[in-house]
Amino acid sequence: MRAASLGLALLLGACATAPAARAPLAPVSPALQATTWTYGAAEAALIAETSFRAMVDRAESRLGALYFGSGFESAIVRDVADGRARMRECDLTFHRPAVVFDLDETLVWNMGAQADQAARNAPFDPARWARWEAEGGDRLVAVPGAVEAVQALRALGITPVFNSNRAVASAGATAQALARLGFGEAVHGETLWLHGDADGSSRKHGRRVAIAERFCVLAQVGDQMGDFVDAIDFAEDGSRRAAAERTRVARTAFGRLWGERWFLIPNPMYGRWNEPPLGLDDVVPQEARWTPKE
Repeated sequence: MRAASLGLALLLGACATAPAARAPLAPVSPALQATTWTYGAAEAALIAETSFRAMVDRAESRLGALYFGSGFESAIVRDVADGRARMRECDLTFHRPAVVFDLDETLVWNMGAQADQAARNAPFDPARWARWEAEGGDRLVAVPGAVEAVQALRALGITPVFNSNRAVASAGATAQALARLGFGEAVHGETLWLHGDADGSSRKHGRRVAIAERFCVLAQVGDQMGDFVDAIDFAEDGSRRAAAERTRVARTAFGRLWGERWFLIPNPMYGRWNEPPLGLDDVVPQEARWTPKE
């Protein structure tokens, strides 16, 4: 009887000290996860800083080649023939050396607008973004390494040119925000190009052509393929490329440019890479799938 009582006591004691079952973790939205990684991860900051430092090094090296060489290829694409990019040529007699930058999520983080969207778990709202452009200039944050890179270029005599899809209506606010953050002067129509400038399009090709007519572009910096060339996102007939084809074109036709004349800043929060949203079937082939045996 005493043994049975002792066994019961031990059983009750074990039950009393056993940890309570944990509630399942709530799912985290992809938008929130991308936002917290971009703004909070040391890895994200270090990738950005590394890209900016590499860009300045390559721009300085190419500047020397531009001064002492004969004939020079710009970082702006002229056309694509036989699956290979051909670049525009430039000459210091007619062109000043420059580096072309995208703005949003390349030089500046829109933390306020992105946090608002992630907290609401809502799709992009153009009207809400327009309000952010008009009101949020004093809340923009420089991407790690960006200000130092632009200042280093200016010290070398290289002009930073900003090519953004921000609205022309916000040109003054955008220029003020850039100056406040330490990027220096930006003049609309000269060193600041915005949505619709040059050809009325949201795509940046027309603006790149206009910039290439004034500057010898040593490098381009952006967070989206469209910051560099249209041909990665869109086929010749104007149709949008599928994800796999987009990747293939980026690596084959333009592979020699990445890390040499084109420099990417990480942005997993939004972009044409996820329009329409990708799923597992889009990115993980069946032959790579795995499920553990029970």
